[in-house]
Amino acid sequence: MTGGKFRAEHTIEIAVRNPNPPVTRVYEKAIRPGAVWATPLQAPGVPGTNNSLLELSSISPLNLENRLSYLVQYPYGCIEQTVSSAFPQLYLAQLAEIPEAAKKEAEQNIRAAIRKLASLRLSNGGLAYWPGASEADDWGTSYAGHFLLAAEREGFSMPIGFLSPWKEFQRQKAVSWNVNASRVNNDLAQAYRLFTLALAQAPELGAMNLLMEKKDLSPAARWQLAAAYQLAGRREAALRLINRAPEKISPYRELDGSYGSDLRDNAMIAMTLCLLDMKTKAAPLVKEISSSLCSDAWYNTQATSFALMAVAEFTRGAGGNGILATLQQDAGRPVEMQSPKPVMTRSLEIPPDLKGVVRVTNRGKNILFARVIATGIPPAADTTSVSSGLTIRVAWKTTAGNVLAPWKLVQGTPFITEVTVVNPGLRGAYRNLALSQVFPSGWEILSSGGEEAGQPLSGSSAFTYQDIRDDRVNTFFDLAPNESKTFRIRLMAAYAGKYILPAAVCEAMYDHSITARSPGRRVEVVEEE
Repeated sequence: MTGGKFRAEHTIEIAVRNPNPPVTRVYEKAIRPGAVWATPLQAPGVPGTNNSLLELSSISPLNLENRLSYLVQYPYGCIEQTVSSAFPQLYLAQLAEIPEAAKKEAEQNIRAAIRKLASLRLSNGGLAYWPGASEADDWGTSYAGHFLLAAEREGFSMPIGFLSPWKEFQRQKAVSWNVNASRVNNDLAQAYRLFTLALAQAPELGAMNLLMEKKDLSPAARWQLAAAYQLAGRREAALRLINRAPEKISPYRELDGSYGSDLRDNAMIAMTLCLLDMKTKAAPLVKEISSSLCSDAWYNTQATSFALMAVAEFTRGAGGNGILATLQQDAGRPVEMQSPKPVMTRSLEIPPDLKGVVRVTNRGKNILFARVIATGIPPAADTTSVSSGLTIRVAWKTTAGNVLAPWKLVQGTPFITEVTVVNPGLRGAYRNLALSQVFPSGWEILSSGGEEAGQPLSGSSAFTYQDIRDDRVNTFFDLAPNESKTFRIRLMAAYAGKYILPAAVCEAMYDHSITARSPGRRVEVVEEE
């Protein structure tokens, strides 16, 4: 193989692998019966990276495609995000009219999540937050069990010997629960645990009765315990619990614990009302949840998952208004869109020049909420920097510790990147921070052991978990107020060519407002002379 031929083949690889995150444009309209909506469509990004989709809803708009894509594509994969990614996909078929290929993809995703959860099992029946952890994650174990029981009900096979040890772990935790524990949402964690036991047809009535007697039982725990009583066949106790209980949770957000928020808790309340066959009472709350999903607001994986599940539970078994519409792109042939379900999606064609017109005619008797969602990947490196509640510094050094400018390196050069993240202390301690470093395809992450990349180098800070992949390293850690941590990775300039170095990004996984980003830029690897 000649040097010229090698470079040509590698250039093809560079074109295929664009490290930038996708950009999304949304066009939306409420279409009255008999009306036509015509909207220009301009797909963002580089040609060949674009997708576009029409979403129609006969209920409040859901932003289903964007919210579900956020869950499925979320890059980290702890126990909470594994469950949040897969859980709503159990209900896609009942919520929306989707293509057969999308159904099969959802099934594959659900099976992959089940396998991932099986790998997190501990000997005591609980589940760890990250692979290799020695202690069970309290909320994650309940959340995973809830998902697995629902998946089993939908016909998915469970790993052999999985659920029995899990139930015993949950039972032991339930009966030994300390009512005086000071942890935030401690009573909600116990109520949710008791709900999962009732769902598994193993209700722990003694622990349920003890929790119900708690004088300062939080509103969210009250509603979740009511769901447990309903599943256990104690409807009177369930109704007594929710009598005069607040039907809406005040705004809040957790960075760990139950990963909670007001949207997550409101979704849990809506699901309890559906379980109690009180959908009329649930309707205003579900409408608010739908509006939240359809907004531009950021919600963490936990809130997004529960919100989608609440809407799915609300529409379960409901007849009512389906979808009857006609879709036309540019001068193409009109296509009929018809479904008895409340949500329907259809992929749109991307014109060669990325511009076109989409026309939707509402042929039904009720308002249709239409959204055209176009995505694409931009070509340039992200040269912006961000600091919101965090600061980040990136340094480059030779293996001898000298300062290095890696923008133009000779092929075969080993070097080290150092990223320092600082908590300025203005918002207290940070839990579950994620540092994502994606590297150019011309650089290699060394992984031969010892003090190579992916292994803690001398001078690196301790972390909770580190995920090393072919082209990136994701590092997870906590930061106390005014604390800083530095993470070092060994790299090598491996393949000649010009590349994009993406930004290094650190964020709180459960609070989007805590984030920092270093600028990206173009880099080059040159052959040895």
